[in-house]
Amino acid sequence: MCGICGLINYDSSKIGIIEKMADIMAHRGPDGRGTVYLEQNSVAFGHRRLSIIDLSENAKQPLSNEDGTIWVTYNGEIYNFNEIKALLIEKGHRFKSHSDTEVIVHSYEEWGIECIHKFVGMFAFGLWDGRNKKLFLVRDRMGKKPIYYLFHKNMLAFASEIKSLLMIPGIEKTVSAGNLLNYQLFLWAQDSVTPFEHIFKLPPAHYLVFEKDKFEVKQYWDINSGIANMPIEEYENRLLSVLDDSVRLRLISDVSLGAFLSGGVDSSLIIALMKKHIKDSIITYTVGFGKEQLKYDICSDDIYYSRKIKDFFKGLDYNEIMLEPDVVKLWPKIVWHLDEPIGDPAALSTYLICKSAKEKATVMLSGMGGEELFGGYPRHLAMKYSEHYRLIPEFLRKNVIQPTVNTFPASKPGKFMTAFRNINKFVKSADLPFDSRYLGYFSYYSAEEMKKLAGGRGEEAYSKIHEFFESKYFNAYPVKNSLESILYVDQKTFLPCLNLTYTDKASMAASVEVRTPLLDHRIAEMVAAFPSDIKIKGNKQKYILKKIAEKFLPKEIVWRKKAGFGGPVRAWVKNAKVKEMINDLLSEKNIKNRGLFDYKAVKTMLDDNSSGKEDNALNIWQLLTTEIWFRTFVDGNGEKAIS
Repeated sequence: MCGICGLINYDSSKIGIIEKMADIMAHRGPDGRGTVYLEQNSVAFGHRRLSIIDLSENAKQPLSNEDGTIWVTYNGEIYNFNEIKALLIEKGHRFKSHSDTEVIVHSYEEWGIECIHKFVGMFAFGLWDGRNKKLFLVRDRMGKKPIYYLFHKNMLAFASEIKSLLMIPGIEKTVSAGNLLNYQLFLWAQDSVTPFEHIFKLPPAHYLVFEKDKFEVKQYWDINSGIANMPIEEYENRLLSVLDDSVRLRLISDVSLGAFLSGGVDSSLIIALMKKHIKDSIITYTVGFGKEQLKYDICSDDIYYSRKIKDFFKGLDYNEIMLEPDVVKLWPKIVWHLDEPIGDPAALSTYLICKSAKEKATVMLSGMGGEELFGGYPRHLAMKYSEHYRLIPEFLRKNVIQPTVNTFPASKPGKFMTAFRNINKFVKSADLPFDSRYLGYFSYYSAEEMKKLAGGRGEEAYSKIHEFFESKYFNAYPVKNSLESILYVDQKTFLPCLNLTYTDKASMAASVEVRTPLLDHRIAEMVAAFPSDIKIKGNKQKYILKKIAEKFLPKEIVWRKKAGFGGPVRAWVKNAKVKEMINDLLSEKNIKNRGLFDYKAVKTMLDDNSSGKEDNALNIWQLLTTEIWFRTFVDGNGEKAIS
């Protein structure tokens, strides 16, 4: 895991900029820095190294082929590199290192850019082809590793993090108001969107090719729904075989390795499969928040079930962390690492668990991906139930059910809080068309609420975002109005743009590499062809995965109710110090000076949350995140977090 950066059509008088671009990402690679200047300094590559495979100087990056005509700066892991390397050696290629990086260079020599189809892994890399004067930027299929780019006056620049691009002199920091409203709606922004008008994300499963002062972005892979019809036992056997191989490949490391343990089915199954291949004790880390922090919240306290797994397997190197974070001090630091104003409190929890895990392990395996592939989120079940709800006569829905649900106390503490909030959101969205209904289940504003928050600009942003999802994702997938359609949308947007983004940024902030076996692209391809009714069977979500898990885990773990990972944000916004920060940063003066939001709407949101009339904690957290982001990257130069 590393940090990469580069400049093409580089001004040779600015020697030293690529070093600065690399060094601001030192947390991504504390083990060393490498730079190279090519084509009479018109091409520059930078790299920060976190040594995982082949710790020697031979694997130092940027790395080239024998004659220096092909160079790569690379972030990630190609897990099947040994198999590819053996094939390349048969074809006459010679290697100076034992790294997966060198396999990329020789694979390109042998097969050109089509080599990316051979890679099983997570990766983002820049490759310079000096013979043909071409640059390629490549991002892995599922979007585990980030890569940002900009094009400015015939110069193309790229980096693992936005802050690296902001180190280039003369780059305008023009903020897109519409893009920022995107983050308010979901806590994240889809596809290539960033907060800046001229900085873009390379989407997952795409590559960018730059030559002759022009560039083009191309998609090289997609999740296609196939047709499969087999006994359920055959589905189980095939899936288990690939999942076991996925875990096996992700155990390749020259540094210490462990796993996150939430006590849920995904992480517990990963550990069960790790035990098949590892004789030594497996390092595991679990986090909890305690009853006081969780009395307002629905996020998971994993300690109880994680201890069950510890007792079941025995011999784990089991580590518990009880989190009581200094949010006022830490959140600005996390926003700096995130680069984008992503308001998910899970980023802070991820950073803290990775920081603790770093004491024993540099690589950690995660169970992330099970919900998106197998239908594990409450909204997936809500979509199924909404079809039944719509059979109720409209008169009863409009005049009895909706008015009753509107009286529910959205923020009432206790065990009914979650049900009240979810029922309210379900009823508000159930009568909408299919795509709007689904987006309604994970968005934080309705069209009317966006208009109140940002006036006509908010209304326009809401409309454009929904049109984008409908045209690019809902209408693009061959199976419409089904579980498969919404899983496709999740895997293309929610997964890479939120979960994988904050996981990469927060883990790299602690210089820890996170690997996600469930998100092997071979598993995504296989599961896409499985029938919907073995993903959600009745009200049993992730059914096929849990049937496999029954072979390895206690049923209490396999069939436990899903608990979300995140942070007790509702408790945080009630904390006196955090409330003081909120009142300061979201003051009338600051809101009006920004000119993005309507202060009256913000004030109402704050008051309703304080009184318990509405649960606006995440909306408030996102507004707070946005203001911290402004002060860090727009008011400031992005070189450090605000204090």
